Amino acid sequence: MRTSTDLVRKSGREKGLHDWQQTEGAVKYFMDLFSKAGDLVLEVMMGSGTVLKVARDLKRKTIGIDIDPICIELTKGRLERT
Repeated sequence: MRTSTDLVRKSGREKGLHDWQQTEGAVKYFMDLFSKAGDLVLEVMMGSGTVLKVARDLKRKTIGIDIDPICIELTKGRLERT
């Protein structure tokens, strides 16, 4: 049985790609908690693409949206490299 907690331990600062970047560990924790493989994840301010990368790694379908062309290119590059 899975238990949840209101404490998320940080896996270290991850701000190398975007000022608002979240850690992959925290995103993975919540994505595992609130979705399952095959679910659709919508990221409306994708920034550097952390949510999209984690979703892909966890076998979720994704839609990413951003109005900043720099963020769009950053995310494309990140997803192509990993």
